[in-house]
Amino acid sequence: MKIYLCSYGCNQNIGEGEAMLKLIEGHGHTIVNNANEADASIIVTCAVIEHTERRMFKEIEKLSKQNSKVIVSGCLAEIKKEKIESMSNNISVLSIRRESDIVKVIGGVSNHYETPKYKITETLSINQGCISNCTYCITKIARGKLVSVDINTLYDMGKRYVNNNTVELRLSSQDASSYGYDGKSFKLNDLIDKIASIDNKFFIRVGMMSPYSAKPIFNKIMDSYKNGKVFKFLHLPVQSGSNKILSAMRRGYNVDQFLKMVQQYRELFPYGTISTDVIIGYPGETDDDVEMTIDLLKKATPDIVNVTRWSRREGTRAYNLKGFPERLLKERSRKITEIRFKISREIMEKYIGKEVNAVVLEHKDASSIARDINYKPIVINRLIPLGYRVHLKIRKATPLYLVGEETYKDY
Repeated sequence: MKIYLCSYGCNQNIGEGEAMLKLIEGHGHTIVNNANEADASIIVTCAVIEHTERRMFKEIEKLSKQNSKVIVSGCLAEIKKEKIESMSNNISVLSIRRESDIVKVIGGVSNHYETPKYKITETLSINQGCISNCTYCITKIARGKLVSVDINTLYDMGKRYVNNNTVELRLSSQDASSYGYDGKSFKLNDLIDKIASIDNKFFIRVGMMSPYSAKPIFNKIMDSYKNGKVFKFLHLPVQSGSNKILSAMRRGYNVDQFLKMVQQYRELFPYGTISTDVIIGYPGETDDDVEMTIDLLKKATPDIVNVTRWSRREGTRAYNLKGFPERLLKERSRKITEIRFKISREIMEKYIGKEVNAVVLEHKDASSIARDINYKPIVINRLIPLGYRVHLKIRKATPLYLVGEETYKDY
C-alpha cells in the first residue's frame, strides 16, 4: 500500500511519526509525499491550544475525503477519540501508547521485512507523560501517567541509528527530566551518559525539561552535558517571571530556582543555547506580572523564547477561568517578542568573526544548515552533504541564525 504521514506539534510527535514510518516501510509499504497519491493516511496530531485543535480537525476531515483509510494518532486522538471516530467511517484512532500496532491497523501486512532507512537526525521518544500537574496543560491529560522506556532499549535503538549514519540523536518527550521518576533506578543523566558511551561520531540533543523535575538532578544533568557528544542546548520552559502566576499554574518552582539553573548552565557553557517558553495572558496576570517576565528574560538572556497565549483547554483545572481580550494578549506578546529578539541579536552578534566546527544537519533551498556544539544554526550558502563536518568562519549574524563561510570540511 501507499502510505502518507503528516506529524504536527512537538519533537516527540515528529519522532513517533518517524518510528511508525520505519515500521510501515519495513513491512513492504511505500511512503508517498502527497495524500492524493496514498491508499491510506496517518496523521499525528497536536492539541496544545484551541487554535491547533481546530486546525487538526480540518486536516483530518481533508484527509478523510482524499483517502479510503485515515489513522489518527497523537494527543488529539487521546482527548477527542469519540468525536474523531464519529467524523467518518473511514477514520480510526490509534492510541499514543499503541503506535507499534500501526502495521496491523493499516492492514495488508507483508511477511517480507526490510531494514528501514535511517536519517541524519533521529528521535528517541524516552517517556510518555510527566510528573507535573500544571493547571493549563492538555498534553498531561492526553499522554497520561509517566512511563519511561527502559534505558537498555533506548541504548540499543540509539546504537542502531548511529551505526547507520545518524549524526544527531534527539532525546524527546513531554518532559525529558521526568525520565525515570516512575520508580526506575535510572534518571535522565544516566540515559545521557549511556547513549554517549556508544562508540561512534554523533551528537545528542536533549529535549525539553521542566524546571520542576530537573532541579533535584540538575547538577548531575550538567555533569552529563560536559560530554563532547552532547549539544549544549538547554530547553527549560519558565512560562512566567511572576511567582504568583507560577504558583497559580502549579509549576512547582519559583523564579529564583529557574534563574539559579540558568546561571549554573551559563557558567559551564557560556555560549550554550538556552530555549525557554512563556505563556502570556494566564488568568490573573497583571501588567506588573508581564514586567516581571520581561525582567526575568533580561536576566536569563535566553537565545530562544517561544511565546504562547493562554488557551482554555477542556478538562484542565484552568478551563473555567476567565481570560483576557485578544487585543491585550497581542500587545503583551509584542512586548515579550521585542525583548526576545533584542536579546538573541546581541547573543548572535558575539559570534561574528569566530571560527567554529559544525556538522551539516539540514538543507533548505540551495543552502545548508549546520550546528556547532552550542547548537547555533549556521547557514552556509551552498549545498553540502548531510552529516559533513565543516570548519566555518562566522561572517554575519541575525536574531535567528548565523551565516558562515567554509575554511575546510571534515574536521
